Amino acid sequence: MKCLGRTKTLRRCSREADVLFCHQHRWQSILALIVSVPTMLGLFLNIQTLYKSSFPEIPKLPIVLIKSSPIDSPGGEDKPLTFAQIKDRRRQILEIRNPNKVEILNVQLNFQFPEAILSIKPSVESMHYNVTAFEVWDEQPLVITGDASKSITVEPFAKEEKTGLWKTTINHVPAESTIAIIILTAVGQEGGFYSRSAENAEKMTFEKGLLWYIEGKYQYNIETSTKTADIFIPLIMDRLSRSIKSSVVYKTVPENANKVTIRQGRGARIPGVINTRGYLYLEDVNSGVHYASVFANEGGKNIDAKFGVFGTTKKQPGFEVNFKRSGLKTYLKGS
Repeated sequence: MKCLGRTKTLRRCSREADVLFCHQHRWQSILALIVSVPTMLGLFLNIQTLYKSSFPEIPKLPIVLIKSSPIDSPGGEDKPLTFAQIKDRRRQILEIRNPNKVEILNVQLNFQFPEAILSIKPSVESMHYNVTAFEVWDEQPLVITGDASKSITVEPFAKEEKTGLWKTTINHVPAESTIAIIILTAVGQEGGFYSRSAENAEKMTFEKGLLWYIEGKYQYNIETSTKTADIFIPLIMDRLSRSIKSSVVYKTVPENANKVTIRQGRGARIPGVINTRGYLYLEDVNSGVHYASVFANEGGKNIDAKFGVFGTTKKQPGFEVNFKRSGLKTYLKGS
């Protein structure tokens, strides 16, 4: 074959060559290689950039970890603690790690915890993110219906009761960083009705029941659009050590998992009739229902009260009160 080299006049060499170039023009092959490598590399990078812009990377799920530790001293608490409080409280440190090169925004988490929660706050004050948290109760725990006397009034009762149902919002988790939230939990007197009922709920007959978890959603930006993604974290509770651990992080509820939803009603009192520290209502995806309440009869033998679920279309937790003398029957049910 003829040599592929070029002469001084830029014409093709007329010599025969065993390879691509004759012995006089072999240096041109090295020059061609030197020139082509950067060119090919630049072309590859341009193609790669074009591909990434056409198919932007979807962020990975955040990594969520929980570490449990006892309250062994008052430490930075606002006021002195009793021995019972130190014994009954636990500090749960929730770490949210963002492994992505993009920030995570507007993280909204709903907690269904195995112990009553006293507070949720960031581990340190930060200018980079804000944490807001509040308890989640039934919006209107008691509504009076039926043959109720006009003199019946309902007033708050047992306002000190706590709940393990909370909602937390984190406005911002920076890219490739970790933030920490301190969740203060309690059993015993501080944990109250919720903590006692939560432990009993674990003994109920929900088939493959998923009782404790964190679920929510978060947002992230890709190019000029904002995307929303869901997140679900099952929790594992060790009652002996009171250790709470996070399981695998999922995009949604695991397949075949029997998710249990818990609602809690606040305490209330009808003077001279009944008082209640509230109720816990549990329902799973298979429509299995369990409920519990602590209440006391203030009307003696003239009052017959019971807690249950009532209603014709959508049953709700509440109380049925029979006034034996007047024959009136009153329902106080959840919203």
